[in-house]
Amino acid sequence: MRVCERAALALMSSTQLPLVLAITTLATAAGHMRASTAAALVGAAVLSTLIFPVLGVRVRGDVLAGSTPATSSETGLIEGLL
Repeated sequence: MRVCERAALALMSSTQLPLVLAITTLATAAGHMRASTAAALVGAAVLSTLIFPVLGVRVRGDVLAGSTPATSSETGLIEGLL
């Protein structure tokens, strides 16, 4: 796997919103974390869920150009993300 493919895979798989939600909910309920801290962590997790996959598609864009042609629905999906 090429470096750009590994970077794209890392970006697309690095979002952890459900884990962050679970941990912040438990920590807030147990009194170990303030609600404002939990909100900041959840906000950052939401941003990573929105941004990282788009960055992964952009990083991998040159790889897609050299592979088999995409169908029109795949092309529209990718162009919609960029």
